Amino acid sequence: MKRLILLLIPAMVSVACLEDSISKEEEIQRIEKIYQKIEEIAYSETCTESSNWLITPIGSKACGGPTHYLPYSVKSDTSLLLELVDDYKSEQIEFNKKYRVYSDCSVPAKPSGIVCIDGKPEFIYE
Repeated sequence: MKRLILLLIPAMVSVACLEDSISKEEEIQRIEKIYQKIEEIAYSETCTESSNWLITPIGSKACGGPTHYLPYSVKSDTSLLLELVDDYKSEQIEFNKKYRVYSDCSVPAKPSGIVCIDGKPEFIYE
């Protein structure tokens, strides 16, 4: 039993080292790829009726709160979109902690609605 444990410890350390071997730039690229997928889904429909669009907070500032808001069509794959939004937020939180990222702690204005202009969703602020 002791031999098995002694053999497993180096393997676990190797796996941990592999996870830490990702560079900061690679982590940024991974997070950006998630965001690109989010945008592809969110903007996959033409905005013709504002009632078919919803708003979600997205991202995570280092001091808390979303980085911004994103419109998305209810006709898109909303379950996948919101799953990716959660993944994106989690990745940003971990990145911010790992690299001790600071932010301005400003709170982005929450849109009150959406209007369709030239086939694209635009936020309304009251």
